[in-house]
Amino acid sequence: MDSDLQRPPVSSWLLISSAALAFPALMCRSALARKAMLLPVAGIALYIATVGMSIGDYVMAGALTAHVFAIFDFLALTDAHLELRLADQAAPSAGSLPFFERAKWALRLLTSPRLIGWANEPKNGSNPPRPAETSRIRFAAKQIIYITFHLLNMKVLSITMTWHLPRNGLDLASMGCGLASMGWGWRLMDILRYGAIASTGLSVVHRALT
Repeated sequence: MDSDLQRPPVSSWLLISSAALAFPALMCRSALARKAMLLPVAGIALYIATVGMSIGDYVMAGALTAHVFAIFDFLALTDAHLELRLADQAAPSAGSLPFFERAKWALRLLTSPRLIGWANEPKNGSNPPRPAETSRIRFAAKQIIYITFHLLNMKVLSITMTWHLPRNGLDLASMGCGLASMGWGWRLMDILRYGAIASTGLSVVHRALT
């Protein structure tokens, strides 16, 4: 096999540039500045999504997808400085930390995918409200509706995963449509579909058992 097929055409510095940009973004005290830093990260991700890579790069596509989604959460969906804090953090927010402490805070956030050592409970210590009481029949009917919807969703996802494949769907190499020629765009979409199918399947099992 040609050795060029084993090397991704995307430079290594480009693959790690999203993390390199997220680090100074998380150090910014301004929430608006942190959100603005998401634009170059999104641009890099879109550029990589248009480039074909070597065989077996589903792992890299999955890692990049998870990483970009995490950065999107830290910079746009969540006010990380106010809502995310270390378990032993005395300061009320990361924005009030000194420069080097804030840099260490950002580095630990980017290197802690499971947020081990971080406080996840509400700041005020209050518990979420309990759900309203409901009858068993209504609960069972709601579970059946959710399960039906999830199964339909899994079927739709399974169908859409084959749209970009050849008609026979088996001998991709002979059709000239191997993984190396599918492009990052399709691979990223497949990763999202695989994740959605797995998550939906777990939800179906959970609801069926409850």
